Amino acid sequence: FNRVALGNRQPGSAIKPILYAAALEKDFHPMSFLDVSETTFTYDSGRATYTPQNVNNKFADHALSLAQALAISDNIYAVKTLEGIGYRSFRDMQKRFGLQYSEKDIPSIALGTAENSLYDLTNAYNILAAGGEKRKPVTVLSIIDAKGKVVYKYKKAEKEQVISEQDAFVLTQMMTGIFDPVFSDYSPATGLSLRSRMSHTYAAKSGTTNSDQWMIGFTPSLTAGVWNGYDQGKTLSVQADMAASKQVWIDFMETALNGKANEAFKMPSGVEPVTVDILSGKLADSSCPNQRVVYMK
Repeated sequence: FNRVALGNRQPGSAIKPILYAAALEKDFHPMSFLDVSETTFTYDSGRATYTPQNVNNKFADHALSLAQALAISDNIYAVKTLEGIGYRSFRDMQKRFGLQYSEKDIPSIALGTAENSLYDLTNAYNILAAGGEKRKPVTVLSIIDAKGKVVYKYKKAEKEQVISEQDAFVLTQMMTGIFDPVFSDYSPATGLSLRSRMSHTYAAKSGTTNSDQWMIGFTPSLTAGVWNGYDQGKTLSVQADMAASKQVWIDFMETALNGKANEAFKMPSGVEPVTVDILSGKLADSSCPNQRVVYMK
């Protein structure tokens, strides 16, 4: 769905999977922990500062793993990740995914301030759904004339990996965490409100700005993106409006997949499932109350 077909908007936290794709190539993994207390970042050779807030103006009182930070959309973790991997790495990853990016080294770009279209951002998620393989959006697959003769047929381009299958899978599995209550902390996992309506396994991410709401996600065979907001940038203030994108997205996905078997994301070689304690990141046993399977290279 694209309310403004050619318009670019700030994606907010919907850009974070692309940031974390770059982080996975820089030796981050789902259990990479960072201090996410309130932080002021200095940039522009010390001439400027930036103090990001979280959606509810709260901060965790303990370190968070990458998997949990993505699930609850922690902003301090995102900015610290950008500082850790470098602006060039993030820009390069955005280019590889066919997205617009900022040339400025400003910490806020980790939180989706560089404008993109819903069309391009949904296609970027579709690359993740395809195991990291580049996919070009195509609206016409074939043309058949009145006599039944095929006069045009789309030819798939040669395979090109934007990121490795392993990184795409690890990131996809982390993106299923937005629906998992085990990750809830000072803020709930961002997709938790949709959990009761889910009959399939989804990987997804939402994004929020003052005037934009995004929800983009996928199964192994279907990717969909929803944007909701005002063309003129008017502030979204009604709670029902602020929840609309998620509701439209789950309505569409559940309708489109009605009657179809649930699909599991296929694990490539070079990745292993590990059951961990979410709070410590260590291997879990039966006594750990907050445990989950994560996937590691």
